Amino acid sequence: RCLADGTLIIDMSSSEPGSTIALQEKLRARGIDYVDAPVSGGVVKAESGELSIMCGGTEEAFARAKPILEPLGKSLVHIGGPGSGNVAKVLNNLLSATNLAAAAEVLSVADKFGIAPEAMIEVINHSTGRSQATEIKYPKDILTHSWSSGFAFDLMVKDLKIAERVANNLSVGLSVTGATLVLVQEARQALGNGRDH
Repeated sequence: RCLADGTLIIDMSSSEPGSTIALQEKLRARGIDYVDAPVSGGVVKAESGELSIMCGGTEEAFARAKPILEPLGKSLVHIGGPGSGNVAKVLNNLLSATNLAAAAEVLSVADKFGIAPEAMIEVINHSTGRSQATEIKYPKDILTHSWSSGFAFDLMVKDLKIAERVANNLSVGLSVTGATLVLVQEARQALGNGRDH
């Protein structure tokens, strides 16, 4: 046995919530606290200490983890019990991917009509259709063709597959975001390895 009673483990990876729950139960039985604390915000927010950190675990474990995590994040939220941080992360990424895909369709229609993508993005970002995808990713990474968000496409695919399994296990239909899951998997197959999301 390597870890002493009272040890706190903070896992900041994105993982399957089922395996996280099982691991937390095993560790708790051994007197070890465990918090799943995946992050969102990318490289820029990591460097500035403004990540969004979503935490799953017991109230006691979260209370111990909070002062350690606070310097890393602008938003630190205790989502709920074990595994809930992981669920929140993959659902956030599912919505993020859907926003990216929806904006791509809108910009394609605008472009075919003769509206420059940059002009359409400006309209969207001053209107109700705006999202993090249109406010940051399209102007900075996509329209410039820099593809430099710092988040690998393979990681996005992994998270979306986890989100799909969570929804299926809970018998929740994904009539809107399910289309994104199909699109992302087709894109992954077409683009190959090493791509930015």
